[in-house]
Amino acid sequence: MFELVLAFIVGSSLGVISGIIPGLNVFVSILLVFPLLLTWDPVSIMFMYISLASVHQYFGSVSATVFAIPGSNTSLPALQEGHSMFQNGRGSEAIMTAAIGSFIASMFAIVLIHLSLPMLDIFYQMFNTHIQVFLLSIACITIIIFSGNKIWVSFLFWLAGNLLAMVGYHDFYGGWDFATFGINSLYAGIDLLPVMISLFVVPVFAKAWNNSGKIEFDGVTINGYVSAARTMLTKMKSTLARSSVIGALAGFVPGVSWGLSTKLAYITELMLRKKKGTYNEKGDVHCLVAAETSNNAGVYTSMVPMIFAGIPITASTALIYNILLFQGMVPTVAFFQSLYGTVMIGFALSSILGLFIAGKYVNFLKVFSGLNLKVFYSAIFVLLLVICYTTAQKLYAGFDNMVILACLLPFGYLIRRFNTMPLIYGFVLHDIFLEGVYRLQSFY
Repeated sequence: MFELVLAFIVGSSLGVISGIIPGLNVFVSILLVFPLLLTWDPVSIMFMYISLASVHQYFGSVSATVFAIPGSNTSLPALQEGHSMFQNGRGSEAIMTAAIGSFIASMFAIVLIHLSLPMLDIFYQMFNTHIQVFLLSIACITIIIFSGNKIWVSFLFWLAGNLLAMVGYHDFYGGWDFATFGINSLYAGIDLLPVMISLFVVPVFAKAWNNSGKIEFDGVTINGYVSAARTMLTKMKSTLARSSVIGALAGFVPGVSWGLSTKLAYITELMLRKKKGTYNEKGDVHCLVAAETSNNAGVYTSMVPMIFAGIPITASTALIYNILLFQGMVPTVAFFQSLYGTVMIGFALSSILGLFIAGKYVNFLKVFSGLNLKVFYSAIFVLLLVICYTTAQKLYAGFDNMVILACLLPFGYLIRRFNTMPLIYGFVLHDIFLEGVYRLQSFY
């Protein structure tokens, strides 16, 4: 029992820290306690992991909404919609609705796994690469069409993102390098953080720079949570249901993960809202809730492919899987069923913790209320520069990241009037999409 309590404390604490600090993602957080995990039993390891991943999602969305700091690629919708709401004095609404939606989705995922246990063996026998490539294609097509730019502009952005992702040496595809120009630091490719900062965050900042207003942020309250929950259950039932299903099902699919499920749910809601003419350009709460709901539903179900099919679908689950194998465990259906109840309790507790502790953290941020926006963005930009350098410096690539960032910044400023999300999605989805297409080619 003591080990389980310790696992929950360690996982939740790392979830808070990694959610607040960009670059310190779930994978890196696990590495920080790797030696400790090697001494724990499998139940405690899974308990720690699910607590970490769940709490991380709550705090990551808060940082993206308030500071426009991209903790990971799953933070993009929160940055796009949530920060727009924050700019327009609706930050409290953004945070509370996203948190409530995440909590509801977490409970939905628990119920869905419980009901689907008898059918999961059949599901994984039916899964193939065609499904994965189809889902990725739908994600790419819809974000190009419904990004708000002219379609040809979005397509060029998407293509540019793919080209940036191709920079480096590619051993997987027969050993060739693309656009390295003989520069050693480019052989490893371009890191996500300088691309997101220069080509996504900077355009957001640049568009808001001429706004000489001040930050309006009231924080959150219990009554605010209750009101947000009532509003969501009456006016956002379809969004909650649709996004929970997308997130949970995508989490079941090997090669998809909750990162793609977030994108699928977001662009689905974006498409529907724009078709109805109800999309709010100053931050759409439905699209935000869709992304955050899908995100949390996928966190729990993403464990299932690892245990049932032996296919870890994220870097973090791959690391956990290898720790289990190192201990001599062979994850099977029987293994999953033996720890399912305990892990389910951990996930429920971490969701409750994330919901309310994130709210307390948010209230500390009320100190920014009344601050001039230009001062705020200037400080955040300096912080992003520090983060961009320090996270890469762990691999002795801090200077390289800063050079790449400096080269991309002028382009970010030039495209500030456009929605650059297709570019970022092209960059993020490139590897998994290309690998799927490559496998299809080998089939035929």
